[in-house]
Amino acid sequence: MRLKLIIITILIISCGTVFPQFELDFLVKSGLVESFSDKIDINNDTYFYKKELNLQLGYKFAANKNLFKGVSLLFDFGTSGNPISYSISKNDKHTVNGNLGIFTGLALKFIFSPSLNSKQDLVLGVASGARFIPVVDYLDTKLNKTPISPYVKLFFEDRIYGNDKFAFVVGFGLYYEYMIFDKSDSMKLFGVNNVKQHHSIGEMITLGFHFGKR
Repeated sequence: MRLKLIIITILIISCGTVFPQFELDFLVKSGLVESFSDKIDINNDTYFYKKELNLQLGYKFAANKNLFKGVSLLFDFGTSGNPISYSISKNDKHTVNGNLGIFTGLALKFIFSPSLNSKQDLVLGVASGARFIPVVDYLDTKLNKTPISPYVKLFFEDRIYGNDKFAFVVGFGLYYEYMIFDKSDSMKLFGVNNVKQHHSIGEMITLGFHFGKR
C-alpha cells in the first residue's frame, strides 16, 4: 500500500513538472436520488442515498482573460454505490438490493475568478459517460448481462486555494442516469417483471481537493 502511494505521488509530481497545466481532482460526493420506471406509477417514486468517489485527471487550457481563467478537459472516473428500491404501491415499499458501480467518461470545466486578487475560483462543468454495475448485492443468481447506465452531470464548484497548486473544493451538482439492462433480469433487479425503462435523477454535494497550477 505504501509503495502504491509513493508511485502515485511520483506520477503526480512528474506530470505537474512535464505538463505545467496538468490537473487532478479527488472528490467525494453524496446526495439523494429519485428512481422511477415505466412499470411503476411516477407518483410512487422512491428516494435513496447515493455516495460516490470521483477522480478527475486532465489538462487545463489557460486563457487568463480578465476573470476567465480557462477550460479544463478531464477524464472522469470513479466508483458509486446506492440501493435499487421501488415503491410497488402506496402502502408497500419493496427494496430489492444494492449495487456498486464503476463509471468512466469525460468532464469539461469552465473556470472563472470572482476578482483579480481573489484566492477562489468558480467552476461550471459538465460530465458525461457510462456507469457499469458489476456488483449487485443480495442476489442468489447472477444477472444475464451487466447493467450499464449512461449519465450526464451538471455541477458547480468553489475552489479555495491554499497556494498556487492546491485548493479545497466544495460544490453542488445535478445528474441523470438511464439504465440499460437485460429485460429478462427485471425481476432480479427490481422485484417486478416487465420493467423496460429505469431512470435516476438526483442532486449531490461535493467535497474534495484540487491539485494543479492556478
